[in-house]
Amino acid sequence: MSNDRTLSLSTVTATIHAREFTNHIHSSAIDQTLTVFEENNIPFERARDARQQASHAHNLEETPKFAKSIERRALGISHTSPMENNHESTVHYQQF
Repeated sequence: MSNDRTLSLSTVTATIHAREFTNHIHSSAIDQTLTVFEENNIPFERARDARQQASHAHNLEETPKFAKSIERRALGISHTSPMENNHESTVHYQQF
């Protein structure tokens, strides 16, 4: 097994009203995780690829929402549903 324990890397940047919010994900396997993979005959590479896809999909979905939440709080706006707070936003991402 490789010494590299990196499971996923992902960067997503959301721009809302000229404010830029960037979310970085870096996850690494601990010894117990590697043991579970070995005990269940899961190749590290397969687990890493699955984790990468899941992390990246989650990051793409959640970063714009989190950025809007930060923006609302900074502006002193109470929580509104996503349909009520329909701001123009741009999302850029980098998957490793």
